[in-house]
Amino acid sequence: MGNKISDYKNELKVIFGWSVDEENGKPKVPLIIFPDAVADRIKFFVDQMGDGLLFTGALNFIFAYDEERDKQDCEEGGEWLPVSDEFKEWRDKHFADNHEIVVALGMMYGYLPESEAKQKGLPLDMEIK
Repeated sequence: MGNKISDYKNELKVIFGWSVDEENGKPKVPLIIFPDAVADRIKFFVDQMGDGLLFTGALNFIFAYDEERDKQDCEEGGEWLPVSDEFKEWRDKHFADNHEIVVALGMMYGYLPESEAKQKGLPLDMEIK
């Protein structure tokens, strides 16, 4: 796990470090790697978007700042995933405001769980811890 400043710099790379593919002129999204607990929570609610959950609703349920209210709202039309201690620790740590932006980018453009990135031998310097 990196220190506060390197974690913050990695998040800024994801948010602002886009480039353009010179061959096709399309934007290239930086690699987004989340701790497994974060990736699992994102996947759980993104999967429910196929059943009618809206993007903003999924984002709210992923972060679950008011877990009881969010659980009640979610269970009116879908399944709830309790917030793990690992996720809460990640969500509530330093520079947490950037986490919402990075999760939204990951939801739209893709991300990898840390374990999968390690398995593929990818550099973890873009890891969002």
